[in-house]
Amino acid sequence: MTPLTLRPMGTLAHEWLVNVLPPGRKFGLPSLDAYTYSWVPAANYVVAGSPCTGAASLILTLAENFATHGGHVIWIGITEDLARMCEQLTFKIAGLDLADAGARVQLDVFAHIKLAYAREQIGKMWIDFCNVEDCGDTDVEREFIASVSSFKPTLIVVDESIFDEVTLNPFEVLVRQTHARRMVEELRGTNPTSSVLWHLPMRDGVASSITMQRPSLDDLPDAVSIIKPEVVLFTNRDSGSNNAELIVATNAYGTTGTVPMNFDAKRSTWREIDIAA
Repeated sequence: MTPLTLRPMGTLAHEWLVNVLPPGRKFGLPSLDAYTYSWVPAANYVVAGSPCTGAASLILTLAENFATHGGHVIWIGITEDLARMCEQLTFKIAGLDLADAGARVQLDVFAHIKLAYAREQIGKMWIDFCNVEDCGDTDVEREFIASVSSFKPTLIVVDESIFDEVTLNPFEVLVRQTHARRMVEELRGTNPTSSVLWHLPMRDGVASSITMQRPSLDDLPDAVSIIKPEVVLFTNRDSGSNNAELIVATNAYGTTGTVPMNFDAKRSTWREIDIAA
């Protein structure tokens, strides 16, 4: 007689959900969907690229697409990340150019109407923000996790600020990353269909390089060895133009390759190239 094998309830629940729930949500960029198909529950995705190549805007685009189509987005970062994300997403949905930090702009009545519409649309999305600066307080963490727990398709976004090794000392970096990783695991336990999107910085020498070269896996920080992503995407862009590309460098669900794209830095928007145009 074969001995009975006991398996964790969480594992059984996850397997049941994968088999019963409808296919995962698409990325919202058809050419990218052709490579990766859809968000896979429990998978790790990495997006990286030098600052001027639009990696942060790609993260925002993917998160917006996920939330717009009924998904739940949980953004892990610091206080400044929330303000930046809200501002960029509002102007992006409104179709308005985002001013440079610190710059004063005059908006006409039509721009204000567009911004009001954008805020209304954001209000319809389920986006929660987890501040790692509050992590360490058991009661606060427990209350937050309970408030965001669901069986709804969930995308956990880990902001690049978590891996900031420039303005923080090594101990602060370690604490911030430890809190973020623990929170990801806690959220995965209560959101069994969640995928995780990590925004990793490039290595210091690559990120500060004036000469833009095609990125590679060797340009990623050491954190990638802990994350062990199933998919790695790099952003690359021609200097001074909207011509850009997404490089599928690692893909456990298909092939690797390059996706030509159009990146509008002023509007934080990645779009498909209209071949027929």
